[in-house]
Amino acid sequence: MIKLNSRMNRTQSGIISAIAFNPCSRDTFACGSYRSSISLYSESCQEPVAYIGRSRSGITQLQFSSDGQCLFSGARRGDHFIHCWDMRRMDQKLSSFRRLVTTNQRITFDLDPTDRYLFSGSSDVNNGNCLIYDTNSQSNVDNSLIVDPTTRISTDSSSPVTCISLCKTSPLLATGSGTRTLLPPMMVPSDSDNQSDNETEPWQHSNNSLIIYSLNSLSK
Repeated sequence: MIKLNSRMNRTQSGIISAIAFNPCSRDTFACGSYRSSISLYSESCQEPVAYIGRSRSGITQLQFSSDGQCLFSGARRGDHFIHCWDMRRMDQKLSSFRRLVTTNQRITFDLDPTDRYLFSGSSDVNNGNCLIYDTNSQSNVDNSLIVDPTTRISTDSSSPVTCISLCKTSPLLATGSGTRTLLPPMMVPSDSDNQSDNETEPWQHSNNSLIIYSLNSLSK
């Protein structure tokens, strides 16, 4: 067992919110915390081996590329990018993929088997809440490698797309959407209220759904 937080180990603090193992070195794994830090650990030496970097907000997901040379990190509200870190030079970001995150929900992403395309959910229900990036397409904006999505998919959901998963054997994409919607206390109907569905419908904004797309035609 590796102690990630202790008085003797001040490398990484906060709740560990994401873990990813390097596919080319199962002894090595990365941890992200809700205090926005990312560190690299080794099971063999039972301690952190490198500090990778820091995000603008709490880390919600980490994922290595298939060759183990890149680490992708996503964060909750406050950081509108998926960052790509170079494992050969961990003090530098290779690129940052722009997306809209306006909630503390875990909005996930996934890489295709070739690492060429990056898929991500988004809070942008107006301009497409499922995003596709070409990881080989990079533009230099203000001396930072900022990458915008090449394709935007507007799903049938009016809620943020929070889950993305690619099938590894078939060209299929699964998206999950939804958000927690709390009604003000005065608007919550009680059992004794004789209200119809039409009377409560205006406050039911959440659209929880699972949609599967064919990547060949991007149709359900």
